[in-house]
Amino acid sequence: MSVGEELFADLPDFDLGEDAERKELESVRAALQLYAILQQSKKNPVAMFPDNGVTTGSLGNACYLCVKASNGKGAPGFMRRLSSIEASTDFAGAMVGVRSLVRLIRAAKVEAPIQLDFGRLASDLFEIQFEETRGDVFMRWARDYYKANPKQDDQKAQTDRG
Repeated sequence: MSVGEELFADLPDFDLGEDAERKELESVRAALQLYAILQQSKKNPVAMFPDNGVTTGSLGNACYLCVKASNGKGAPGFMRRLSSIEASTDFAGAMVGVRSLVRLIRAAKVEAPIQLDFGRLASDLFEIQFEETRGDVFMRWARDYYKANPKQDDQKAQTDRG
C-alpha cells in the first residue's frame, strides 16, 4: 500500500474487464515478488531495462545463463521446472515453477547477478493466463533458452575479466 501511489499512478485504464484487470494486477504483483526474491542480499541490481527496445532479460535467457555458468550441470533441473510451468493448469501452479526458477537463478555461482527484465516478466505472466497467448510465451522462453546470446555473453565475459 505504501508504494501503490508510485506504482499505479500513471497506470492506463485498458478497460479489459474485471477478470483481465485482476489477472494483470496479479502478474504485476508476482513480478514484484520475484524481483524481491532475486534482489535479496545482492549489492548489484538484478533488474534489467530494455536498451533501444531490445532486452536479453527474459526468463529463458536467465535460465540459459545459469546452465552455462554451471557448464551444463543444471540443465535437467531447469528443463524440468520450465516443463512444469508449461504443464501447469492455473496461475498458482505456474508461479510455483517460476519462483523455483528465480531461486535457482539467485543461487547461480556467477560474478555479477543475472538480470531479468521484470516488466517483460510481468507481461509474460499476464499472457500465460490466457490460452490464446500462453503458447507464445513458452515459445519465446524456449527460443531465448536455446539461442546463444552473444551480446549478454560478451557482457558477462567483460565482467569476469575485470
